[in-house]
Amino acid sequence: MHTLPDLENRAPSLVNWVGCHIDASLRSLLARYSDPEARVAGSSTRPGGPPGQRKWSRHWKALSSTGIDLSISLEVYEAEDTIVSACADRAEVMSAEPPWITARRQGLDLTPEQDAAARAYFYEDLISALEAELVSRSAHRGLRASA
Repeated sequence: MHTLPDLENRAPSLVNWVGCHIDASLRSLLARYSDPEARVAGSSTRPGGPPGQRKWSRHWKALSSTGIDLSISLEVYEAEDTIVSACADRAEVMSAEPPWITARRQGLDLTPEQDAAARAYFYEDLISALEAELVSRSAHRGLRASA
């Protein structure tokens, strides 16, 4: 499998950028909604998917003695390399274009404060969508979030 991205493809750098900015929050979510004894682990940016549907992703997993309790991933497909998808246990819970890409494509000139606020909202939307899914899954399994 060819593992290096095309030079003009932004998918790997975008998923890595977003992942780095919300890494601590995603680790916290997994710790909160998994077995108290679980260990949270993250991955580097990796390629995946069949030819023609290649994507780049970062994964975070809660690992316990029984295996993978929960997993979260961020994904960007090469064919749509401006869209970040957030997934819980492989189910997409949110997909959106980051605001800095939208602003650039629309020719908007944001102030540093506007840009920072838009980025913060985007990151919070991703985290909130993932948390809502984990809350729902915990309720179905009869689990409660830990403090």
